Amino acid sequence: MGDSRRQTQFTTFIKKNYPTEKWIIAVADGDCKLATKLATAGYYVIAIDPEIRYKVKHKHINYMKREFHRDFKIPRKIKLIVGLHPDEATAEIILAAEKNNIKWAVVPCCIKGVEAYGICNRTEWINKLRSLAKNIRETTLNIKGRNQVLYK
Repeated sequence: MGDSRRQTQFTTFIKKNYPTEKWIIAVADGDCKLATKLATAGYYVIAIDPEIRYKVKHKHINYMKREFHRDFKIPRKIKLIVGLHPDEATAEIILAAEKNNIKWAVVPCCIKGVEAYGICNRTEWINKLRSLAKNIRETTLNIKGRNQVLYK
């Protein structure tokens, strides 16, 4: 599903923009493809998804089979939370990171989750996400499909 290069492109973006943050939470990564790419790139990753479908055996990946939400207790060592097409967790990543003063990056896809209530289109959704934090930066990944990155 989607561009087969998206995990690689997002990992490259993370390496470029967060070179010193070695502990990452990867949210809504049920197939663990992003976690695997990040771990292979030298990061320590906690992969969180309510339905982790494929556990890749890697010494730098820990798995948590659960929903991620804004009140999630973030371990102290975590310095970055990321989500690549994280569906309902998109706004939750931003809100949790902001609450804990942690860096974050998301590539939004679907208009889903509590914060999406009443939102009818992608422009409204992106504007809503932008309203959740100050000093949000934006870029695009070189992939087909949803490729806009919001990050801090």
